[in-house]
Amino acid sequence: MKRFKINKEYLTISIYAVGVVLAAFLFGAIIFNTSEISAFLGRALDAIKALPYGILLALVLYPFINLSTQLYSKLLERKRPHPRLVATLSLVTVYLGFLLIIAIILLSIIPPMVDTVTELVTLLGEALASGEETLRELMAGSTFLAELADGVVEFIKTTFQKVISADITGLATSLLTGLVGETFNILVGVIISIYLLAGRRLVGAIAGKIVAAVLPAGGAHRTTMFIKRLYSNFTEFIAARILSALFLGTASYLLFWLIGVPFYPLLALVIAGLNLFPVFGTILSLLICGIVLLVTRPAYALPVIGVLIALELFDNFIIEPRTILHKPLRPNVGVALVLLLIGYALAGITGALMAIPVFATVQNALRSFSVHLLNRRNLPTRLEDFENFNVRDYLPKQTPAEGDAAPAEEGKASEETPPSEDGEGGEDPAEAE
Repeated sequence: MKRFKINKEYLTISIYAVGVVLAAFLFGAIIFNTSEISAFLGRALDAIKALPYGILLALVLYPFINLSTQLYSKLLERKRPHPRLVATLSLVTVYLGFLLIIAIILLSIIPPMVDTVTELVTLLGEALASGEETLRELMAGSTFLAELADGVVEFIKTTFQKVISADITGLATSLLTGLVGETFNILVGVIISIYLLAGRRLVGAIAGKIVAAVLPAGGAHRTTMFIKRLYSNFTEFIAARILSALFLGTASYLLFWLIGVPFYPLLALVIAGLNLFPVFGTILSLLICGIVLLVTRPAYALPVIGVLIALELFDNFIIEPRTILHKPLRPNVGVALVLLLIGYALAGITGALMAIPVFATVQNALRSFSVHLLNRRNLPTRLEDFENFNVRDYLPKQTPAEGDAAPAEEGKASEETPPSEDGEGGEDPAEAE
């Protein structure tokens, strides 16, 4: 019996034809039935909303899983290995700690904070009204200054009116309602993260197999290394920022408690939360603390802000270099501020947290690629070698063939031997005689 053979040329043409038909059908559906497609996409996104929660939670908890795995391995595997027991204990420990922290935040921190924020907003409203009257009295003698004061007051009211006049109870109720609405997706995300972390080696093997099957050898290696570097940078950056936030939040809490600053739990929480974002969070936390202290305890404003700046400097120059080992994850102030603003504009808080790790990863990839290209051309790779860059120094040198005089040497010879009166270059007539 003759075997059936597939004609690759006809098969390719058929695949292209099916693709064109599907693309035309999709285009027509989009043009003539946009509302139903949008509704379908909305339902699909709602159905898979739990997946990003699970992936994000797995990424955040993965370093703690590794740390607990190392600790349990040292305790339980002194004589023989127990991989399943160690993995189970690591997962249980990390998730119990995570759920305990969430429970403490929901039960012990949020309810008192609602009353504290309400009282603080009332004080800020009274301070704004008093400051408005004082400013108008000072500027009443001049028409220009009075108009300027009106503009400043109007700007402040427009900018902060929503915050000052907000119903904090209603705001907290809406936030809790949204949280309750997302409870199912969050719980499913927790389950997904447990599966991802329990089978992290299998998931990594499957992802590596897919990348190796789809991409060529060089592309698969570069893609794998890029993803690993991105994840390593993200976990290192997040872990370091969490440690900095805990240090600054705890230190400011103790400081405010000792000197009797009002609303000290709220201020410490604001400092800890904002310092997850370098530079921008630091500036904003100092600004908020300064405003609250000027309204409530004006005499404490400058000393407390000075101590907070000292704590920030200690964190930046002592703690952070020991927790963030890769220098690209600690860009200068201007670059960090621009990256945070771009990340926040593109993807909100998640984008702001991912901006610096993505920048560091892309920078490392570009540096590696440039070094690879320079090595292929036998060029130096150090930056110092290109400070006085001249392209002629790096062009390949051409050696003239035998019997051919170099143009430069010919020109030099013609300059050294001037032509005689006969028009022929050569000896001096006096020497010839």
